[in-house]
Amino acid sequence: MKLKQKLRATLLAASIAAMGATSAQAQISDNVIKIGVLTDMSSLYTDLSGKGSELAARMAVEDFGAAKKGMMSRSSRPTT
Repeated sequence: MKLKQKLRATLLAASIAAMGATSAQAQISDNVIKIGVLTDMSSLYTDLSGKGSELAARMAVEDFGAAKKGMMSRSSRPTT
């Protein structure tokens, strides 16, 4: 009986965790696509994810080929 309860609790916890994990989504408004990158630019983990994450996002946009598809690419840094 305890094994069933543990299994049930584990499945419930996994289900809740799966519902909480959502995929990233871009915003599209007035034919402008905004892609956000959540990264650490000035703290302890900046070496692991800082500028590299920003560069990876820019490279992904280039790989997508937005310019070849007639989409304009406009880079901007967020204001604080």
